[in-house]
Amino acid sequence: TKERLNIAKLFIFFVGVWRDHKNIEALVRAFNILKEKYKLPHQLVIGGRADLHYTKIQETIDQSAFKNDIVTPGYISDSDLPILYSNADVFALPSFIEGFGLIAIEAQACGCPVVSTNTTSMPEILGDSAEFFDPTNVQQIADQLYKVISNADLRKKLIEKGFGNV
Repeated sequence: TKERLNIAKLFIFFVGVWRDHKNIEALVRAFNILKEKYKLPHQLVIGGRADLHYTKIQETIDQSAFKNDIVTPGYISDSDLPILYSNADVFALPSFIEGFGLIAIEAQACGCPVVSTNTTSMPEILGDSAEFFDPTNVQQIADQLYKVISNADLRKKLIEKGFGNV
């Protein structure tokens, strides 16, 4: 699955609709910081179909100095999702608005630690089983992702708490 989707490295995962409220542009900017500041070898995998009404997302990806490490496989099948969740180093949910955040629960069910927005329903849904950030603060998004990626004990704790949360 990873080979078919051109995922060749460790990766940060996001999946969802490509709309402004999902804050994908900030995730790409945070990824740029992770590559520049922390020299992470990771790829960023952004699943979901591009929406022609929200062209700024693709423009932000295209303008990234690290665009070769940003993988956009489009729609991801239900059979491939658990494989990607299970193999990701971290699942990122940068949304400004989430009704329930089922994708974060799906990631946790597959043993993937979650770094999430601190807005709307997410703190209530995830409790202490995730790390949180202000979705308007790109540096904080990058710092929280790095914190989880670089700290094996924290990753293990979040995975265990994630299973309990599910």
